Amino acid sequence: GRAKLAAGRLDQADIDHANRAWDFLAPGGKMVLILSAGTMTRTTAKHRAFQALVRVHCGTFEALPPGTFHESGTEVPGCIVVVGKPR
Repeated sequence: GRAKLAAGRLDQADIDHANRAWDFLAPGGKMVLILSAGTMTRTTAKHRAFQALVRVHCGTFEALPPGTFHESGTEVPGCIVVVGKPR
């Protein structure tokens, strides 16, 4: 099954959200998230731990082009995170 969770928060709540989604992910499942681009570079303990989780599971971070969400009224840069949970 698929779980849909809403994000878009600019503080550490985005990482809390991503970690919660990981907790819900079934073994063998794949998680695809759109988060703020800062997720790739922030250095808080939570962000570093999430970056490590993605790396350990051979996941990827991909920056979205500038202005991706312009039509939605925001210029916040985003990224796509893809990571799979082992079986």
